[in-house]
Amino acid sequence: MRKRARDLGPYEASALCQLRSEAGCSSLMTAYDLKEDFFDIYDEHPLSREDAEDAFDAWKASIPDDKAYDPFRGLAKAVENHREFIFNYRDCPSRISNGYTECANRLINETNMMGRGHSFETLRARTLYRSLSRHRGMALRLSSRLSEQEWVRLPQVSLRRCLSHPPVRGP
Repeated sequence: MRKRARDLGPYEASALCQLRSEAGCSSLMTAYDLKEDFFDIYDEHPLSREDAEDAFDAWKASIPDDKAYDPFRGLAKAVENHREFIFNYRDCPSRISNGYTECANRLINETNMMGRGHSFETLRARTLYRSLSRHRGMALRLSSRLSEQEWVRLPQVSLRRCLSHPPVRGP
């Protein structure tokens, strides 16, 4: 039920069809269809702000009055509260988004939780060199004493970025 309809495999699609035919699953299928219709607002109207807003208004009107669909009404209210900013995405010619920043923040937070309170310098080093250590089998020590061989293996751009923000030492 969490997968998009377009991503379902043959077995999952047939299971979904069986659920649609079950009498007791109508509210579950309505919720699934509401989810899919909401995602389709962005998938089917990628260029036109007016069409996307009209599709959202139609989606919002299609939410049943039953209390079980309150989470969808909450989503509709959140979109309404920030409607101008959400649909401004359609007016931007370069389709700017903060997805990369959000992903980087999530990875930093996961690193911090796994390490139970790393220092800023440690988080910065682990974030900058995460892909390097995974893909090239290189493990960095987080002390300032890297061997000459380790310094040579660091990419110049990452090294310059890391060194341009020296660690702040306390009193």
